[in-house]
Amino acid sequence: MDLLRRSFFQETEEHEFPFFQETELDSPHFYKMHDLIHDLAKEVAGREFFSIIKAEDTEIIPDQTLHTSCLFKIDDSSSFPNSFYRKHMKLRTFIYLNGSPNSVISNSTLERMISSFARLRVLQLRQLQIKFQPQSLGRLKHLRYLSISSKSIFNLPNSITNLHKLQILNLVCCFKLKKLPRDIWRLVRLRCLDFKHCSSLEDMPPGIGQLTPLRTLTSFIIDKESCISSLASDKLNELKGLLSVKFEYGNHEDDAGADLIMLEALQPHQNIESLEILNYSGQGFCSKCQKLPLLWKLSSLQSLELRYLDGLEGYDDKFMLPSNTPIDECYFSSLKRLELEKINEKILKQILCPPHHPSPLCNLKDLSLDSLEGLATMPEDVFKNLNSLQSLELPTARVVQRRGNAISGPGNLSTFSVVGLDKIMSLPIRHFSGTLKSIDITECPNFATILDWIGDLIALNRLAIDDSPMLKSLPEGMQSLTALQKLIVIGGSSILKQRFKKEVGEDWPKIAHVPTVDIDDDWN
Repeated sequence: MDLLRRSFFQETEEHEFPFFQETELDSPHFYKMHDLIHDLAKEVAGREFFSIIKAEDTEIIPDQTLHTSCLFKIDDSSSFPNSFYRKHMKLRTFIYLNGSPNSVISNSTLERMISSFARLRVLQLRQLQIKFQPQSLGRLKHLRYLSISSKSIFNLPNSITNLHKLQILNLVCCFKLKKLPRDIWRLVRLRCLDFKHCSSLEDMPPGIGQLTPLRTLTSFIIDKESCISSLASDKLNELKGLLSVKFEYGNHEDDAGADLIMLEALQPHQNIESLEILNYSGQGFCSKCQKLPLLWKLSSLQSLELRYLDGLEGYDDKFMLPSNTPIDECYFSSLKRLELEKINEKILKQILCPPHHPSPLCNLKDLSLDSLEGLATMPEDVFKNLNSLQSLELPTARVVQRRGNAISGPGNLSTFSVVGLDKIMSLPIRHFSGTLKSIDITECPNFATILDWIGDLIALNRLAIDDSPMLKSLPEGMQSLTALQKLIVIGGSSILKQRFKKEVGEDWPKIAHVPTVDIDDDWN
């Protein structure tokens, strides 16, 4: 997105070529190269790069072309002339970009392409329906990048494992794909194996643990019938460069013990940055978890979500920091985002204020505390060590105020939001720092008071209160909010609306300096 901010790319309408789409499936956002940047790129690329816009363009491709993209729709009636193969046997890159769901490449065209372009480094055939899987694919000895997205593929030819220089294998949206090549361990230089949205994939082939250069593995699917002893030989902790992995189990209640053994057998290396576990039935983790595992040892972990841990009693004893632990192995040293949902007070305090950790969560920037069931009070020192915290969200928590007083806010907070706090009558946190820029209060039916100390928030530029009908006034301190640019109160009382009616309301002078004001008692 840095290229977008610098105007190298710009947002465009869907199916306007050339374009690229965000990585999420069905993302509504499409982008294209800015016209000036496109002209510059063409000038720099010279005759080595060529875009085939229509079928007729295959006749005018310069002989020097090494890298080409195809934008016209390929089907049985439109293919490439013999001269295209004969003149461009040194082609290094072929990228199909049309994206039409009806594009089909015939057996003869695909075989001819593979046999003619033996020097290819990059081959992308995404959203192109392939009628069969040619064993000849293994002849592309120089291939580094292979991307295939086809709704018609059930299996990949095992000859793919002859591509010993392959670094990226992209199989996104091969919905009918059931199995990966059995000898995938032979792809000794593979760095990325991406098969997101391959919903029919049944299990993983043996030997994944031998792919030591692997950095990204989007899923690790474990079949119910998988042999645990054979899975143990594929320990992911051997993949020390692996950054992203996803475990997915079958949804079966009777195999809790087997699931736990599988998880231990396949434990990833501690440098993992992204870990997702789905449909796990063991008692040592997820919804049946009683003890938290050694998550803090994932020194590269940047985002952590713990939800619906109803049976959680505390940490595993090994979770505590040993006295001889080096400082660079300290508690969640890289964690930037933490979301806790339905966590009790004991666990909340252990996570945010762990014993024997001098500087816990030192880089945490975003914290969300959701549905804090049974929490009578917010622990007094819960935020004391969160010196880097910038965003605090308290959606649907039951009670977040200390008895008698609000708790003190984190030192560097810039955004603060609460949603669905039925019992609060005023802001639950006081002593915000001067860095706070945005406050959002939503669906708090008893919220009735903004205290005068809000005037101390010299950096506040946005205050939004939604669906809080008990709010009838704003404090004198509003006049001190010289940085405030937007004030929104939707679903407040009719009294508030009258008191702050533009130009004529008796309290209008308190907010007259704010450029954008929207106060309405009708939240519908």
